[in-house]
Amino acid sequence: MPRSAQPFLGRSYPSNAALYSAARAVRDGSAARFEAGADELCRLLRAAGELPNDPNRTLRLRRMECTVINARYYELEADLSDNTTTGKLSLKKACRAAFKKP
Repeated sequence: MPRSAQPFLGRSYPSNAALYSAARAVRDGSAARFEAGADELCRLLRAAGELPNDPNRTLRLRRMECTVINARYYELEADLSDNTTTGKLSLKKACRAAFKKP
């Protein structure tokens, strides 16, 4: 795969904007779609440093519903196995990090 493309849910995305749109659709989609894409969302968030890489710390990704002037969206949070909760997780940061050169 070319360096300029990033995989997500079996497709390759050529730009940060395209990857963010796909990740946001999973985050804001139905509960079934969110559950199906949670592992891929975690992969993006871990790579961006939004989640810990320690394999001994398991997590449960969850979304909190928010509304702003009749528009609904979700924010991501994770409950970690050590009984701590992360703050808001940034999909934008994760998608930007996916396209940064090593």
